[in-house]
Amino acid sequence: MQLTLKEKSIFMIIQNRPNIQSGEIAEKLAIPAPTVKRIFSQLFNKGLIEKQGSGRNVSYTIV
Repeated sequence: MQLTLKEKSIFMIIQNRPNIQSGEIAEKLAIPAPTVKRIFSQLFNKGLIEKQGSGRNVSYTIV
């Protein structure tokens, strides 16, 4: 499966730090939070990550 550079970067961060939140990833990669959330959605739709929690407590882990 082909992943973009940003998708790969985010996937690797989630892999190394399960249950990380989008704001933390946005800070680590210095990219806007909405961009991180869009990429989360793409990775989720590809079946690579799963979402846990709801609202402000959402975190992501590798499937």
